[in-house]
Amino acid sequence: MRASGYELRRWSTPEELRRLTYSAYWNDEEAERDKEWWTQDGDFARMEAYVDETTTLGRQLADALADAPPRGEGADLAAGTLWAVPRLLAAGADKVYAVEYSEHRLTRLGPGVLEHYGVPPERVVLCLGSFYELGFADGELGFVLLSQALHHADDTAALLREVRRVLAPDGVAYVIGEPLPVRRGLLRRSRLVDPLLGDHLHTWRSYGRMFRSAGMRVAATREYRDGVAFVSREGR
Repeated sequence: MRASGYELRRWSTPEELRRLTYSAYWNDEEAERDKEWWTQDGDFARMEAYVDETTTLGRQLADALADAPPRGEGADLAAGTLWAVPRLLAAGADKVYAVEYSEHRLTRLGPGVLEHYGVPPERVVLCLGSFYELGFADGELGFVLLSQALHHADDTAALLREVRRVLAPDGVAYVIGEPLPVRRGLLRRSRLVDPLLGDHLHTWRSYGRMFRSAGMRVAATREYRDGVAFVSREGR
């Protein structure tokens, strides 16, 4: 199966996708039309401004890739409109599996972004499904990207365990676009703050526990004006 020339793998049925938490919001195509990353009208400048000016996402990704360049094949989980895929490939990745449970983002917005930036179809695979159940063998991937994604997970430990499972022993996880951690005196434990989008707030301590419980260690941490980013590897 293909979407605009790119290979599409359906890991989940429509019914399974509907049952995923927060799926109703992220699959509401009409609600996306006024957002910065809506590029069906050909306006890619607005998306680029969001990534590189309104937010520091572009800088966060560039810094993480400079800390640990991507090698071989990897996955972009909760890939959204696939804005990061061309940047991963430009930084040295051989191939990227874009995993997303928003069908219109993966099959319509995403391919438009890939075509705009001249990404060859053989270097990307679109995977429709949940990031809790990845269709990869143990140790298959050299890297995994979670951009504005980890704080949307209800079960961060399960997600990071799945990331560790699919990573090769020398693989790397890039976790970017996380909200700035809340000081422990203001927040005793991780908390859901937006039941529609699935946004959670975490403390520095809770982030540390997440990685350790998954058998991963944080190799690098960077703070930005609008968030925090981690580079993580196997080990405690």
